[in-house]
Amino acid sequence: MAGKIIVSHGILFDFLREELALPEERANEVACQIEHIMTFEEIEKLRSCRIRPFEGGEENSAK
Repeated sequence: MAGKIIVSHGILFDFLREELALPEERANEVACQIEHIMTFEEIEKLRSCRIRPFEGGEENSAK
């Protein structure tokens, strides 16, 4: 169980820091709060839902 908590926190922390650009302290606080309301499986899904940088192109600008 402790291993899942550590992995969950790492996934959330990385997501918040990299994708949402939160400062480390705030990312840590938010990750701790989210861990109480999401399942491990839901947190794992974040790995496949990473936001990708916009790569330009007219076909993407209409979305």
